[in-house]
Amino acid sequence: MFWVCGTVLGCTSFEPGTDELSAEPNDTQAQLEPGLDWSCLAEEASEAPGNVVPSSTPGSGRLVASLRLLSLLTGTAVPGTVVRACAQPDVDCASPLSDDLPVNESGWVDLPLYPGFDGYLEVRSETALPTIVFFARPLTLETSVDSVPFGLVEKDVLPSLSAATGTPQDPDLGVIWLRAFDCQGVSASGVSFSIDRASNPYYFVGDLPSTTVEATAGSGLGGFVNVPPGVAVVGAEVRDRGLALGAARSLLVRSGWMSGVRFVPAAMPQ
Repeated sequence: MFWVCGTVLGCTSFEPGTDELSAEPNDTQAQLEPGLDWSCLAEEASEAPGNVVPSSTPGSGRLVASLRLLSLLTGTAVPGTVVRACAQPDVDCASPLSDDLPVNESGWVDLPLYPGFDGYLEVRSETALPTIVFFARPLTLETSVDSVPFGLVEKDVLPSLSAATGTPQDPDLGVIWLRAFDCQGVSASGVSFSIDRASNPYYFVGDLPSTTVEATAGSGLGGFVNVPPGVAVVGAEVRDRGLALGAARSLLVRSGWMSGVRFVPAAMPQ
């Protein structure tokens, strides 16, 4: 936060002309604005690709991953929601790495996992669209608690939300949600998402999806509807800088499911 000296009584020590503010913020000020801070992206090239080698089977050590799952519509926990962890190569989660664990009344769930876990979570309930959640990076003790809630979409809400984009969701296809964060860990504006398969992009403007914009607004949310089942590769780019926001990610897409991941700069301070 910057204070203008001229607004404080008695602050007269500046010489003529030195208390004038420029009409427009300089690039450094804009760069550090929450949701637009990309100062750490320059460090990405020199960063090691993660502090922990990803593993699809339990390795040394143990950690508890804690995350919160709330209804995108009401902001409250969806009753009856259960979560289980799956190894990334196990595309059908035939051999889950955890039992079905219920979320509590506040939407929190704790999953016993291990450092380096880079698989996915299956989230299921009777009323919300089944959802696959990928973590932004392999788990470490520092990244095992995610305080920013993940949004679940109720099944009876999806038709109206997808219709708002002008492209009603086909139940035989999948939905992808993505969310971008800047170097301060704040939901990022001005990020464009890409995908390697035919689908329809959307970005949230306020509380509604739109196909008329080409980058994220304040929520950092966007994605793709009507994605063919299989494996989709998604990416994120800071649109006005031409900088990739982390590495591209492979996501499992299932018919009638949502899949998603958060894009967080690898060099962002923990």
